[in-house]
Amino acid sequence: APTLAEIHHLLALITFNLGKHETALKHAEAAVLLTPQSSDFMTCLGDIHRECGNTAKADACFKVAEKISTKNSLR
Repeated sequence: APTLAEIHHLLALITFNLGKHETALKHAEAAVLLTPQSSDFMTCLGDIHRECGNTAKADACFKVAEKISTKNSLR
């Protein structure tokens, strides 16, 4: 069964594709809060911020996602 974070992530993707960016942002933020070590969830949040015009927030998310990814690859 999917985790609550995975459900929020999927809802973020679905609502984003439906053009409901604010709702997508809330779901993506929830996914990251529940699973902060997921580079996929953080990248999704960054993508949504970028599409909403929040460039600084998007860049911050991408940097964190890269750090998570690097950290996980060293394990």
